[in-house]
Amino acid sequence: MSSPAALRSRARQVYKELLFLGREYPSPPGPVWFHDRLRKAFRANADLQDADAIKTKLNHAEFVKKEVEAMYALRKYRRVQRAYDQL
Repeated sequence: MSSPAALRSRARQVYKELLFLGREYPSPPGPVWFHDRLRKAFRANADLQDADAIKTKLNHAEFVKKEVEAMYALRKYRRVQRAYDQL
């Protein structure tokens, strides 16, 4: 089992990674919206004490991180595709 300090450190690290990824969030909702939602989600779970529940939430945060990265990759791919279509 992981210690509470290790889980807290991991949660802080995932939060910082998501915060960094959110800087480039697409414009309709925008990065401010992403930051507000991220803060709200982490604060809602700040009082969790059960290690298994914390690990579940951290796994979900990792999933969200991968989804955001995939969205950015897709956006980059579409931009390149449009550029080649215009040639």
